Amino acid sequence: MTPDPWAAVRFAVLSGLSFGVNFFLTIFLHENLRIREEWAFALVLGLTTVMNFSLLRLFVYPGRHGRLFWQFGAFVASSLGFRILEWLLFVVCHQGLGFAYQPVIAATLLATFVIKFFYYGSVVFTRHSRGTLRPDEIEQLDMSPDAGDITQDPRAAKSPSL
Repeated sequence: MTPDPWAAVRFAVLSGLSFGVNFFLTIFLHENLRIREEWAFALVLGLTTVMNFSLLRLFVYPGRHGRLFWQFGAFVASSLGFRILEWLLFVVCHQGLGFAYQPVIAATLLATFVIKFFYYGSVVFTRHSRGTLRPDEIEQLDMSPDAGDITQDPRAAKSPSL
């Protein structure tokens, strides 16, 4: 698939939106609802995970729609890894090192920005795309030497040979 230079721009815009939601909603939950900083941030990370998947799939990597549940599972699993890393970084810097929580949120989220763009674009939103065969379809492929064109999708209509 040809790289889409605008994907980086869309990712940056989405990241800005996600950053804003993370930053301001965490502050709102802590300052107004008196939820501890660590738990407010954890709650907002969960909320933004669902928001980010939807927007990444629709606007950042359009046309790379594979199986929804596979992509969502891969996104959630990888996001969970990123989120745990981000939360641990936050706790270490805020509680362990005593930095104020607002700049720690900013630094934590900015630190994983570039890695996420390349990871999501190369792993989550390319595998199992529409043209990828399911395991049961792969088993149906005739791999014998006289099978003809083995690169043809078995779902495609069979055309008579000339």
